[in-house]
Amino acid sequence: MRQKSALKRENARLLEKTGEYGDMKNEAKEILKNLSEVKTVKSLREKYGLSLIDAKKIVDSVK
Repeated sequence: MRQKSALKRENARLLEKTGEYGDMKNEAKEILKNLSEVKTVKSLREKYGLSLIDAKKIVDSVK
């Protein structure tokens, strides 16, 4: 379980470092125009394999 958490944190760090984090934020803005916050979080989680907390942080940062 700890290893999985560590991998998710590392994944989030790498996404931020490579600039893909910005792409996710832009995508979240677009999705929020048409869908609810919950569905936007779900969409980001499915597409990028993010944890619930990470996806929620992205959505919260763009609303």
